[in-house]
Amino acid sequence: MKVERASCGPSWSRKNSSKLTPGWRSIPTVQVIAIVDENERRAHRLAERYGIKSVYKDYGEMLDSERLDIVDICTPPYLHGTMTEEAVENRCHVVVEKPLAFTFQQAERIFDLAQREGVVVCPVFNYRYCESIKNAKRKLAEGGI
Repeated sequence: MKVERASCGPSWSRKNSSKLTPGWRSIPTVQVIAIVDENERRAHRLAERYGIKSVYKDYGEMLDSERLDIVDICTPPYLHGTMTEEAVENRCHVVVEKPLAFTFQQAERIFDLAQREGVVVCPVFNYRYCESIKNAKRKLAEGGI
């Protein structure tokens, strides 16, 4: 399975390099093969650090050039919807940080497109398994809240 990292900006790259890229690389069947960043110098540093073969400054160029199974989108929120649509149009599964889109209509369009293309779009709900969230969910279910 080939995973592409889409990152943008200094804080996103720090997050990618310290947590997300090593997480993907820890899965034996996954190869992280490309990274996208508007700052090519930073992207090359990350690629060198993690042995990622391809670096792109342009997301569309990467989608056109690589054969990818999954795209992991960790960009500023205003880019999520458009980048997700582009990845799905290229028949890539997508893991995307919240929010998936800024409008219900765009989110609906993305999921309709994903169904047609036969791919999965997975918005990240990273707090779902935190103890405080699980406790609140349990209390809601029990009628305590």
